[in-house]
Amino acid sequence: MLLRTGNDARVYSYAMPLLHAGNNDHYRSVRTRYETTYSVGITCTYEHIKADLRSQHSEKPNAATFVFEIDMPIPHIETFMPLAKQLVYDHIAGAA
Repeated sequence: MLLRTGNDARVYSYAMPLLHAGNNDHYRSVRTRYETTYSVGITCTYEHIKADLRSQHSEKPNAATFVFEIDMPIPHIETFMPLAKQLVYDHIAGAA
């Protein structure tokens, strides 16, 4: 996932593990891990970032990438990240 605010794009890896809650109930959640930050501009596009990440992480040669952009100053962890996680969850869960 790439979360862009201004010129900075923070990169997070994500996974959706299946959680067992007992009584045969199963749930999924989006777990993220911060990887790095890129400065987005003319010479550093999302395609460049994805190619760079692909070369650094050969075990994930063509991982699904989601980009979220916002121009409003909102709290990153408290607001932006939960919104992005919910959109990823809805997209992936809807496709399953």
